Amino acid sequence: MKSKKYAVTDQPRCVACGECASVCRIGAIKIIDGCYAYANPETCVGCGLCSKSCPVGCISLKSREEADRNEKEMV
Repeated sequence: MKSKKYAVTDQPRCVACGECASVCRIGAIKIIDGCYAYANPETCVGCGLCSKSCPVGCISLKSREEADRNEKEMV
């Protein structure tokens, strides 16, 4: 079963330092093209370690329920 939350990066604010990726215990976060961090929502368990470790505060946890609801409204 998936967790209720997952990490989301505010990509324009991300400095791609890699701190979040280094603390992610399951390897859900990757640095994309040296530009920003991306947390795979399919593997992220929503523990929040990445958010706490981010020096610029650009990672937050998003509710899967809210994301699912928004996605359905767009269809």
